[in-house]
Parts: sequence; C-alpha cells; structure tokens
Amino acid sequence: MRRIEKTIEKLRKQLVESQALIDRLEKSEAKCRSTEAALRESERKLVFFIENAPAAIAMFDRDMRYIAFSRRWIIDYGLGDQNIIGKTHYEVFPEIPRRWKEIHRRALAGHAARCDEDPFPRLDGRTDWVRWEVLPWYESSGKIGGIIMFTEVITKRKELELELKNYRDHLEALVEERTAELEERNKKLAEEIAERMKAEEERRRIESRLFQAQRIEALDRFAGGIAHDLNNILYPIIINTEELLAQEPPGSPRFDILDHILKAANRQKDLVKKILSFSRRGEKNLRPIQVAPLLKETVSFMRSTLPSTIEIRHHIDTPAEMVLGDATQIQQVIMNLFQNAADAMPSQKGTIDVSLTKTHLEPVRFPGEIRAGDYLELSVRDTGRGVPPEIQDHIFEPFYTTKDFGKGTGLGLSVAHGIVKSLGGAISVESEAGKGALFTVYLPIYAGELGAPEFPAETGGQAGGKETILLVDDEECILVSLKRALDMSGYRVVAVRDSAEALDLFAGEPAGFDLVITDLTMPKMTGIELARKILEISPDIPVILSTGFNDLIDEGEAKSLGIRELLLKPTGTRELKNTVRKALQH
Repeated sequence: MRRIEKTIEKLRKQLVESQALIDRLEKSEAKCRSTEAALRESERKLVFFIENAPAAIAMFDRDMRYIAFSRRWIIDYGLGDQNIIGKTHYEVFPEIPRRWKEIHRRALAGHAARCDEDPFPRLDGRTDWVRWEVLPWYESSGKIGGIIMFTEVITKRKELELELKNYRDHLEALVEERTAELEERNKKLAEEIAERMKAEEERRRIESRLFQAQRIEALDRFAGGIAHDLNNILYPIIINTEELLAQEPPGSPRFDILDHILKAANRQKDLVKKILSFSRRGEKNLRPIQVAPLLKETVSFMRSTLPSTIEIRHHIDTPAEMVLGDATQIQQVIMNLFQNAADAMPSQKGTIDVSLTKTHLEPVRFPGEIRAGDYLELSVRDTGRGVPPEIQDHIFEPFYTTKDFGKGTGLGLSVAHGIVKSLGGAISVESEAGKGALFTVYLPIYAGELGAPEFPAETGGQAGGKETILLVDDEECILVSLKRALDMSGYRVVAVRDSAEALDLFAGEPAGFDLVITDLTMPKMTGIELARKILEISPDIPVILSTGFNDLIDEGEAKSLGIRELLLKPTGTRELKNTVRKALQH
C-alpha cells in the first residue's frame, strides 16, 4: 500500500512539473506571437517611411524585386504611374550596367557601397549622373533579406560643374596666352596682371553665384513643405470659423472673437502665400504682359504711398516688349523692390531711380539660372545705406532681414527672387555700404503669338445643392470641416480618409455619386491616381483636386486628365461652395 502511495505522490509531482512546463511553453508562444506582430508593424512602418521619404529610396528582396519605393524615386527616374512592385530592378531599368549588377551582388553578400558621382547611360542615349549608396537589410533571423538603395540624380550639378570647368580652362588658356605675351612685351605687364585679376574675380563671382543658387534651391524645397503643412492647418480653421461666424449676430461677443480668429487666420494665409511665392509654388496666371505700363502704374502708386521726401525718377525705353508672366506677381516684385529701397533710406530721404531697357544675356552671367537670349532689364537704384558685401549672399533668403525686430518679415526680397526665378529670369544686387544699392531684375522677352487670356467666370453667392459628394482627404480635421460645411449647404457627403477605400466605394456604386473631391497628397494612392481610376470607371463624373501647393500638377495637366477644378488650400467657405457648384454645372 505504501508503495502505491509513493507511486501516486511521484506521479503528482511529475504532473505539477509538466503543468509548469506547459505554462512556460504557453508564455513563450505568446511572446513569439507578440514578437511577430511587432516585426510586422516594424515592416509596415519601414515601408511607409520609404514611400513617403523626400529622397529617392527603393527596397529590394534577394531577387532584386521591388518591395517598396519612395515617390521621389518615381519622379527622379520618370517612371510615371508604373506599378513596379514585384518587378525586378533590371526589368524596370534594362540599361543597368554590369558593374552595378556586381555591386548589387556584393551587397546581397553583406558589403555596403557608395559613390558620390557615377554615370548612368540611359536607353534614350542621354547620360544621367547619380549619387548612390547600397546597403544590405537583414531579416529577424539575421539573414540578409535584400538591399536598400539611396540615390540622388545630380545631372544638373554635373552639367554646371562641366560648364564651370570649361570656363576655368578658358581662363587658364587666356592666362597662358597673356603670360607668353608678357615675356615678349614687358611694357604691357601692368595691363596683363590687371586682366588676370579681373578674370579671377569673375571666376569667384560665378562660383559664389552657383553656391547661392544651390542654397536657395534647398530653401525653396523647405519653404514649400512648410507652406503645405501650414495650409493643411489653416484650412479647417478658416472653414469652421466662417461657418460659426455666419451663425452669430454681428456685434455679439462671440461674433467679435470669431472675427478676430478669422482675421488672424487670413493674415497667416497671406504669409503662406508669400512663402509659396518664394518657393515658386503659388498660383500663376501666365500670359503675355507689357511690363512698361505695369511699371508706370506701379511708379504712380508708389509716389502716392511713399513720403514726399523720397524722389522717384524713371526711364523706360522699351514700351512694346512683353514677357510671359502673371501681372499681379510682376507688380509685387516691383513694389517689393520699391519698398526695400525706401526702407534703406535714413530719415526717409533720398532718390529712387527706376529704368526699363532691353538687353542680351549669356548663361555665364547667371550660371545654372538663365538661358541665353533677350531680356527686359528692370533696375531699381536707391541712395540708401547700401548692402554690406558680407550679407549680399543672404538677402534673398526667406526671413533674413537687417530691420529691427517687428519691422519686417524678411520675405520681401525672397518673394521677389522666387517670382523672378519662376518666370525664367534672374535678380542681382550691386552695392557698397553707405553708397546705396542697385537691384536688377532680368525677365525673358516673350516671342510667341499673342492670344486672348481666359478668365474664369465669377459665381455669386454661396451656392448649395442636393447632390451626393464623395469627399477624400487623409487629414481628419480637414475632412470633418469640409463635410460639415458641405452638409450645411444641403449636399449629401460621404467622407473617406483612405483613397483605396474611396475607390472601392465609387466602383461599387458609381451612379450614387455626383461629384468627387480628393486631396492631392495622400499615402498609398495620390489624388491624381484616384481621379484617373475614377474617371476610367465614370468618364463624366466631375472631379475637384484639392492641394496645399500646386507642385505635382498644373491646371492644364489637370484638365487633360479630366479633372474639372483645382482647389488650393486654404480656401474659405464661399470659394469652396462656389467651386463645387461650378464643377457640378460644368
């Protein structure tokens, strides 16, 4: 009996140990499941990061098939709307050289590599220059899962460097020629030295101009990104405030508070427009413009706004020449230069000389900025305090100002620079401290045929309707605000944050929608891609494309795709509703 009891006790202990082992195994299994979920989430975040990165990035598996890629990759290599996921790198780019394939093979074996400049011969006969870095990526097991490429197309920079090298070689040839002459004619020594010094100064000026252009281009991209984010923030503030304001009686405390909020938001909206003007992403109504009458009108206006102690003199000898541009923006450039000249004058006393002439420019004057050809030369000279040499390379940068705090935003000259660059022109400054400054704007003369400009018809009132609208925007705050505004106008609004979900909804019942409003920049599928697929299903459906800045598509391209209207953020309730009505009645 005692033996049986001992056996039972032994079995009981073994059972307890087995249960403990089972508990440990269950905990280990749960930990493994948690680890797998974390890995999947990490992979999802990695793919999202790559797709939305501002640089050209692509991720490949061990067979060099695309796993993920950034939008910059598609833009840099002109892939358009190709779906390259699952395709091999060598299918997409059959011209990939053998030496690059060897680098990819070595990376798959664990060797990282990079190159600051490398030629990439393309199928169409041209050669792109590329900066690249190739790294292996590892699976959770520690095995290499594939490679990641970081690239930057630097063709334009190489072309500029080549141009600069050619110019340097030319200068060296001149120096050698002059040196030979010096050996024969000592009496011309002083002249030859002076010429060499002049050539060297020109070389330094060109290098400085090139560096400044590269720096401003970087600031351009940065300013455009800031403006886009600010517009997305301002959009719901303006829309919701206008709706609330419309419900309050004028003069009430809530009306005054909301009115102050709306005024502050609109001031911020104007500041964003200035940033967009600097980054060359604002709205433009380009058409042939006679600059001379515009300049005379601006001069007349500035006479009435500036103190009478400031004398304005002008000389205009090219009244018939035209440029392709936006009249409002050109006038803004002139006024900004006038105001800058006036602000530079001590005690608001001095002279501003304005002239407009025709000239011919070569690219060497502004390397990488202009083409050779005929230009209108608009100059504004003042007798102010001047611009010290050490800050001349900074005055066209946004928010840079020498004024006291609170007396300027530092955007006047940067806006002028951005507008002029967007029109294919250039702007320069010549100055010495205490001797005034000369700002010169060069705008390419328009040689095309003249046509009557088209202007959109104004729509009166805040129109409403009973139609059904599919509204798509990945920003929840904007989505809710727009839906509320359109709901209050009588529309039936179906609001969706995900573009793929919106496409499924429309494809399931295309006749159930009368209008589609979609944001431009969204993850997974852009507004352009969504609009294209919706129009394939229903070619007659009106589509409105909304964007914080018009960087990926202009109005002409939008119309060619079948998109009825472009709506630039942030907009007010009236513009929103009128645009909707206009698209529905088109």
